[in-house]
Amino acid sequence: MVSKYKAVLWDLDGTLIASTHTYYKTLASLCDRFSFTVPKIVPSGACLYTMWESLIHPEGPQLTFENFLDEIHEACLSPLTPASLRDNIAEVVEALNQAQIKQSCVSNSMTYYINEALTKTEIALYFEHWIGRDNVEEGKPSPVPYLTSSASLQIDPIDCLVIEDTPLGVEAAKRAGMTAVAFPNEHSGITSFSQADYIVKDIRQLYDFFESESLSHAEGWA
Repeated sequence: MVSKYKAVLWDLDGTLIASTHTYYKTLASLCDRFSFTVPKIVPSGACLYTMWESLIHPEGPQLTFENFLDEIHEACLSPLTPASLRDNIAEVVEALNQAQIKQSCVSNSMTYYINEALTKTEIALYFEHWIGRDNVEEGKPSPVPYLTSSASLQIDPIDCLVIEDTPLGVEAAKRAGMTAVAFPNEHSGITSFSQADYIVKDIRQLYDFFESESLSHAEGWA
C-alpha cells in the first residue's frame, strides 16, 4: 500500500466523540452554582487549566480546581457509549487500522480522561497511544502535543494528518508542521478554519488521502 500519510492524529472532544454539548452544559451549571463568569476570550478547545485560570470569581472561588475538573470529567464521561462517537468515526478508525495507518489521540484533556473516553466508546484498541495535557509542558495551540505524538510514533510531522474541530487545534497542528483537517461539529457555527488545509463534513472523506484498496472512497469535499 502506498499512502500519502503514515499516521492520523485525532483530537478527542468534539472530533472523535460528540461531547461538546455536555461540556458546555456542565460548565454553565457550574457557573450558575458557584457564581463564575466565563470570559468570551477563552477559545474553544482550550484546556481546563486555561479555562479555570480564566474564570472570573467575583467573591473568590468556592471550589477547588480539582473539584472543578472532577465535575466536568464525570459529567462528560458518565453517559459515554459507542453511540457517543460522531457519525462514521467507528468505521473510519477501524478502516485506517486495517490499512496499517498508525493512529493516536492528542487532546487538551487529562490522560485518564482520554483513556476512559476511548475505552467506553470501544475504540481504544485502534490507537498507538494518547497524549494528554498532563503529558506535556504546553497544551494546544502549542505544537508540543502533536510533536510529542509524532516523535513517539517515529513518524515525521510532514507525514502526519491531524483531525481537529477547533481553530485552536488546527493552529497547533500547523505549528507542528502537519497537515490539518478541520472537522466542524454542530457547535462550530460560523467558526473560521482559515488555517486548515482541508475542511470535511463527512469523516469518510479521509479515505481520499490514502491510496489503498482496503479503504473505500467517499465522494466530494466540503
